[in-house]
Amino acid sequence: MTLNLYINPEGFPALISDLIVTPIKDGMTPEAGTVLTPSNVWPEEIVSDKPYADFVDKLLILDEQSTATFAATDAAKVIDFLPNLAIRMKHRPDDVRPMRFAGDLADQYLEENDCPDAFRMMGVRPAIVEQQKAVNLIAPKGSKILKTGRFNDCYAQGTGANAALRLLKRFDAHLSTGSWPEDSFAHLIDFLGILNAEKLFNEEAESLADTWGGYLQCSFYDLEKSTVQYIPSWAHISLGFDANEQRIGIHRKHVFYSRDVSQYWLGVMFLNERRPKCLTWPIRNLFDTEVDNSPPNWETYSPKFTTVSIFVQKNGHVLDPLHKTLTPDEHKDLSFRFGKDRLEMRFSQDLKTSLIDLVQKAI
Repeated sequence: MTLNLYINPEGFPALISDLIVTPIKDGMTPEAGTVLTPSNVWPEEIVSDKPYADFVDKLLILDEQSTATFAATDAAKVIDFLPNLAIRMKHRPDDVRPMRFAGDLADQYLEENDCPDAFRMMGVRPAIVEQQKAVNLIAPKGSKILKTGRFNDCYAQGTGANAALRLLKRFDAHLSTGSWPEDSFAHLIDFLGILNAEKLFNEEAESLADTWGGYLQCSFYDLEKSTVQYIPSWAHISLGFDANEQRIGIHRKHVFYSRDVSQYWLGVMFLNERRPKCLTWPIRNLFDTEVDNSPPNWETYSPKFTTVSIFVQKNGHVLDPLHKTLTPDEHKDLSFRFGKDRLEMRFSQDLKTSLIDLVQKAI
């Protein structure tokens, strides 16, 4: 139950990777649905006997030029390997290529521990080919490949590979119709928003075999600035739309992600008639032991990106949700006020009208 995905929108090659979902007690990757995550928890399950997932980060920035991730059949082996990798990478010789060095360390670990299939590494580093900026990709054998128009050649591995590539193929075809702007970074953000929203707001997602666990994070290389960056924070908001009354309103489940320096967690808020129910999952980063996993300070949380998922009710039936990641201008038309037991969202009238138009065109 995992996914690693490499996509290459012009100028912004990116790795997308889910968190390791693991029960704390044994470190082994659980079967789908056996632990509670933001994607499979709903209000009635908060009091269930399922243990809460323990999230471990496996998406790494090795240096200012390289980023890598792992797909594992044995999550415990990745958890055991990462601290040593962090130390060795920090003290590696200056003249050693980081991706090759990291790959050699992984191969050495797998051989020494007699577990050749425990995990596979996928990594990206820029290169200069014929005086042009290019990308050097390390992808495991057996990775699935998809050729696209807006994202070039893409590689996926893990149980979620087929599902992710189907969504990517559909999204790429959508971008090829109409007059969409040539904004590669916006396309990356839009697609990542769709990937996570499909998982977080599909109540049947955890019962599927070809899916991924946890939450999908992203690191990308900005070829113009020559830097690797993480996507820092994201709000996933759900709305309800009554097609008969043409009315839009706040739905019950909302998911928030933070990868800021001082806060690294996933949170879920359920809205009801009394007050919100709030759950949080800290994310362990074994590559950076200085990350603070203390409970989130909701009052200071400010998401960088927001994806809206709209549940449409029509003639007594609820349709599959529509997903839209807000543009920077639209993001300014949505304001949040957070508290420990409070969530307030305010949409400008222009944003409400835009979302209603989106729904009406879709149905």
